Amino acid sequence: MDDQTKHEAARTKMLAVKGFYRHLFFYILFNLCFFLINIKTSPNDLWFFWPLLFWGLAVISHASTVFGFGFEKFLGKNWEEKKIKKYMEHDNSENKSCDKDA
Repeated sequence: MDDQTKHEAARTKMLAVKGFYRHLFFYILFNLCFFLINIKTSPNDLWFFWPLLFWGLAVISHASTVFGFGFEKFLGKNWEEKKIKKYMEHDNSENKSCDKDA
């Protein structure tokens, strides 16, 4: 891998991490606002919990994609490459068998 390719890969990773931290910042900011609005307007009905929960799941999913834990380990680039090779080999073997029949 040459320096230009390494630089582009590092830049792509940096932008992904930056995007995650931006997502996390807005998650904390907005959910703090939701909490304050909820406590001020209807303290007996705690609805702020729902956006906190579901948006939190999205943040966790985003983190697993960026930092490579969870499903990303199982369905990451290596998995993709293996599946592509497998499907290409499968297609090639089907084409060869069709050629024999013709």
